[in-house]
Amino acid sequence: MRTEVWTYAPLVYLDVDTYSASDVIVYPDSGNVRVLAGDLQKSFKLNSEVNYLDGE
Repeated sequence: MRTEVWTYAPLVYLDVDTYSASDVIVYPDSGNVRVLAGDLQKSFKLNSEVNYLDGE
């Protein structure tokens, strides 16, 4: 079965290492994102996007 979806909405892509257990939780009502990966535990606002190479 082939499904095609055509949309002009922006793509959101999050790449998280799967070597250790990790979770990414999106809270759409508040616009928050929680990232848990190894010892990293961070919370972000969905609208606080930065360029991938920002600060590199």
